[in-house]
Amino acid sequence: SFFRRAYKRAKKEEPKMDEIIKKRYAELREYEVKNIDSIDISADPFGNMMKDLIRHLAGEFYTEELGDIAYNLGKWIYLIDAIDDYDKDLKKKSFNVFVNAYKLESKEKLISEKGQELINAISPSLMSIGEKARELKYKFNHDLCDNVLNRGLILETKRILENKKCKNYTKS
Repeated sequence: SFFRRAYKRAKKEEPKMDEIIKKRYAELREYEVKNIDSIDISADPFGNMMKDLIRHLAGEFYTEELGDIAYNLGKWIYLIDAIDDYDKDLKKKSFNVFVNAYKLESKEKLISEKGQELINAISPSLMSIGEKARELKYKFNHDLCDNVLNRGLILETKRILENKKCKNYTKS
């Protein structure tokens, strides 16, 4: 209820984005109901959602390279979140493609026993993001985008696969 007013306002201002998100989440829910264990297939709706949103937001500035980055970024977000939430989803019996695919008793076991398979699942998206980011024509913020897309995602992947918690930085 806290977000209801903000959601209504956002939906009114950006109905196309609301439509895209609803459509792609409906596809994702279909896979969850079917309880699929295909890692690549389960990440596809989230990748397509990101691509569709970027196509809408970029308008005339949309390029296939930008779409490919958005698609692969969406897949990466979906997969890295599923790895990170493994224990929570296992405990709550929530859908998680890695729980379905590997049926291991903990995230720690998942990483220790299936680490290379996890890397193999995530690496194509990371590699595509890096390749396509180099092809983009930047008007501004090249260094920032490069830092996030080519360094930040890899560092976050490493942190998750090392099963480390995010550091909490606060001012004293």
